Amino acid sequence: MNISAVKKKLLEIPTEQLLFQNFPAYIAVRHPGYRFSKHNKLIMKALMKVEAGEIKRLIVCMPPRHGKTLTISEYFPAWYIGRNPANQIIFSTYSHNRATDVGRKVRNQMIDPMYCNVFKGCHLSADAKSANRLNTHEGG
Repeated sequence: MNISAVKKKLLEIPTEQLLFQNFPAYIAVRHPGYRFSKHNKLIMKALMKVEAGEIKRLIVCMPPRHGKTLTISEYFPAWYIGRNPANQIIFSTYSHNRATDVGRKVRNQMIDPMYCNVFKGCHLSADAKSANRLNTHEGG
């Protein structure tokens, strides 16, 4: 299949379905200026394997300012929980303030109307929407 055929096939998929199924597409829509560098594409591919259960543990070691936080800590948790609202994840970092900042960015994605339209089965519980702790109605 050539590139034109692939592009045509992608255009036939409803946007919400594409964003639900494809992590890079989700990032492209959420963050139009995102740099899809070679290393970030490899990370996204690995994260999709994590979500699919093909990879149980993933360690990413890269220098600062290469997109780790944005890709792994801000966008992936929202996409993962959107697809698996009954699952739980743990995020940790070097400081409470940093964890709160990242948690707020994840929460803000999850309360955005676009997110709710893509991930229809995922809703944050009203009693646990703080930046430090997010719970879904489904128990995640």
